[in-house]
Amino acid sequence: MGNIHIPPLSILAERLIADCGLTEFVETGTFQGSTLPWASSRFRRVRTIEIRADYQEQARQRVGNLPNVEFLLGDSGVVLREVCQTLAGPALFWLDAHAGADSLARTTIVRCSAKWTQWSIRPSIIASSLTTRVLFWRPLRPF
Repeated sequence: MGNIHIPPLSILAERLIADCGLTEFVETGTFQGSTLPWASSRFRRVRTIEIRADYQEQARQRVGNLPNVEFLLGDSGVVLREVCQTLAGPALFWLDAHAGADSLARTTIVRCSAKWTQWSIRPSIIASSLTTRVLFWRPLRPF
């Protein structure tokens, strides 16, 4: 499991936030919610997806009220379809779910990206702690 909220990944993420104007954060695999305070203080909108209700409830209790954080329950490969359709700006996707969910999540995001071109936005990074891969898309710049 990776930790995007501590170095060296936090350094990369914060550089991308600044350089790419990222405004949204989407996490798969909430677990204990340790990423949420970090993300909440850096992004306008944060969504975290967890498949286990007990993990989600523990994370809610642990982090308390973070007004810009939305907890979503379900399979990330399914829930991401809806999330992708409701992005309002460039996003950082932290794919931290395990047991093969990251591959399905990446596929879902790539399939949804066709609609983003109509809005002149694209995700700027997809990071996966499971595969330690980082895939970049450049945000589209208006002409």
